[in-house]
This record gives sequence, C-alpha cells and structure tokens, in this order.
Amino acid sequence: MPQQDRDMGHVQEPGIACNQGGREYMEDRSVVAKIPGGMLFAVFDGHGGSVVADHACAAVVTSSTAAVGDWASPESFWRSVFSRLDLDVTGCGSTATTIIRRSDELSLAWVGDSRALLLRPSDYAVLTRAHRTDRDDERRRVLSAGGNLRGRYVVDPLTLRGLMITRSLGDRDLRRIGVISEPEIVTVDMTSNVKGHGDARIGGRSPPVLAVSFHGGCSSHRKRRSL
Repeated sequence: MPQQDRDMGHVQEPGIACNQGGREYMEDRSVVAKIPGGMLFAVFDGHGGSVVADHACAAVVTSSTAAVGDWASPESFWRSVFSRLDLDVTGCGSTATTIIRRSDELSLAWVGDSRALLLRPSDYAVLTRAHRTDRDDERRRVLSAGGNLRGRYVVDPLTLRGLMITRSLGDRDLRRIGVISEPEIVTVDMTSNVKGHGDARIGGRSPPVLAVSFHGGCSSHRKRRSL
C-alpha cells in the first residue's frame, strides 16, 4: 500500500521493472533512496561492462547526501555529485539520469540517453533531452574536438572506438573527442503544464527510463530475469 511521506507531503509507491532481452548479462543499475530533504531516483545504463554503472550506483546516495549543503545552487549540487560518480576508466562507461523530488519540484541531471518521464493521467512528458549527435549543440562539440561521425556514432579517428551518446560517465579515452561527463541540469515544477521533449523512444527502441526503484538498493542482475 502507498504510504504518506509527511516530510515530502505526497504519496509515493516506488517500483522497478527491467528487461534484459537477449543479452547474457544486465548492465543497467537503479537506485531509489531518501536523502535529507527529498527522494533520490537514478538509473545507470552501462556499456562495455558494468564497472562504471556499478560504481555510480554504489556512490550516488552518499554523494548526494554529502552535497546537500550545495542545494541552494542545483548546478553546484549536481556537478559535485557527478564528479563523484565519474570513474577514470577507458573502454567502459555508463549513462546517468538522476532526479531529486522535493515536494512538487523535480531537480534532474543526466548524461547520455536514459530518459526521465513525467507521467500524467492522460499523457506523459519527456523531461530529458538525449545526448546524441542529432542535437546540434552536441554534434558541434564532438566535431570541434576532432571526433568523426559514422552514422549515429561519434568515433575516435585514432582508435576507431565510438559511442552513440555524446556524454557519459567513464569512457576517459573518448574525452579527447568531446564525449564529456558534465551533466545537463533542469528543474521542473510538477504542478505546471510541463512541455516535454518528444517521444520516449530513440531510434526505434526504448532506452532505460527513470521511474522509481526498490528499497534504496543497487540492482545487480547477472542472470537473465525480469522484476
């Protein structure tokens, strides 16, 4: 049964669902937890392995709690958090989409293409814009840094390694072609008529979507399963 959170002033009933599909292991990680003054929700979609997603999942609650003193400036708060989520590794990375709900206000920060949706009785709003080369600002940055475009991928011309996303945690070898870990940050008033950013699908598929998770833990499913 839903429970009324007296501090938050709203009813909440977290849950999680995941689909591993045909892959041998799951690289997605999810977190929900109460932190001082709000509720934290996060998803991390790993690639090249789950090392970065595992690190971010394990660090996001303590990092957010430690940065609460910076909350007066959401930009300072989230940059502090993401600096702790990032990992100095090559060949491996992760998206990150994070939300803190405080009463009827949502503060969001993200890198990559994992979407955050605001569900309403008759429709939904996509609150995040995917960091991909179909965005003019993202494409300009990676091209000016020396990256090449091959279809939907931005590619390092020296190593030929590439990604479909233009911002990520980890992936330090791709920093030189403009793949950065700096989050995009927005604040949303849930009571207003929020305008979204188009369809929740990308390129014919549904990427990981931030909703809510379970008991503040990290999901780490190595065998195929659905929750």
